[in-house]
Amino acid sequence: MDTQTLFLVSSASVLGGAELLLQKLGAFLASQGRTVVWQVRQPELFQNLPGEIEKLEALKRYDLNAMAKLRRRYRSASPAAILFNMAVPTDLQPAIMVSAAAGLSRVCLHHSPFHINTSPLQIKLARWELETIPHHVTVGEVGRQELNQNYRVPMEHIAHWYPGIDLLRFQADGENYRHRSELQRGPIIGHVGRLGESKGQWALIRATSILAAGYPDLKLVLVGDGPDLEKLKRLAVQEKVENRVWFAPFTKDIDQWYRTFDVFCLPSKNESVPLSVLEAMACGVPVICSAVGNLKYMLEGTEAVFTAGDPAALAGDVEHVLRNRDLMQSMKVKMRRRVETEFNQDRQLDLFAKLLEQLMVKHN
Repeated sequence: MDTQTLFLVSSASVLGGAELLLQKLGAFLASQGRTVVWQVRQPELFQNLPGEIEKLEALKRYDLNAMAKLRRRYRSASPAAILFNMAVPTDLQPAIMVSAAAGLSRVCLHHSPFHINTSPLQIKLARWELETIPHHVTVGEVGRQELNQNYRVPMEHIAHWYPGIDLLRFQADGENYRHRSELQRGPIIGHVGRLGESKGQWALIRATSILAAGYPDLKLVLVGDGPDLEKLKRLAVQEKVENRVWFAPFTKDIDQWYRTFDVFCLPSKNESVPLSVLEAMACGVPVICSAVGNLKYMLEGTEAVFTAGDPAALAGDVEHVLRNRDLMQSMKVKMRRRVETEFNQDRQLDLFAKLLEQLMVKHN
């Protein structure tokens, strides 16, 4: 066995929070002297990272030739561990099946162990395959409970962990996009995330329409990419707020967007530990969000506003915060303090590395 090599496996086709977190973990593990091999569906998403990048072919389709090739790869490399990055528990089923026969230490990192558009057959297969994995780590305590309830993984086989934020990069002071002529006036509602039905961007657009009469210069900025982009653009036209809604792609300077926002909104149907909320908190931006996943724990003691998520309630919550300057200032201070105390990136990455080491020792 190669005691220094780790395989990090991902089925991502787009760069979302789960993949960004995996990249941070892999880079940190490499900095600790580990040899990292990335096995990924889309190698272009994982460029300029330390280690070797391989295209993973044995994914959702049970391609026997691809699975046999992957089995030979695992046996020849004999890594210290394989870390499966599970956006949902039905990911990577063929790769998990192949790894079960290799006798290696295997860990699943679960981001969203929920039933979302999942067929009963997929759930049964996932339950059977997850039984073959001795160690599971969920992002957040709520995920640990969901994995146990939905996929019957015993609680004693599940640990939980919270990611952290780069506090030097994400801070309240620094450059922003307020210099742009379209953003110089009026309050700005911000959102960062994949553009999809579960994130609730449609409710933000309709809330913007409701708020328009009282805030003639109000803007909504949606930063991200995803399948609902064109649908959301059409909705903005339908609601007659196309001149108020900005669509911006993900950028490496995402911290500048957070510092541009007056409030950050995330009216999602489901979440685990959304990095966008932690990033907004680190930049001292007041947060309005749904009370789902681990968000109540993340925002404990910050005076964050938890919204019902429908357009009318969302509009009322945004107006409540915007009209209360003392509340906004208090939220800014408490948001930053909470991240500094509980979600420091260096400390949290070190905790994960130690947890992974403990699980590998336990396996061996």
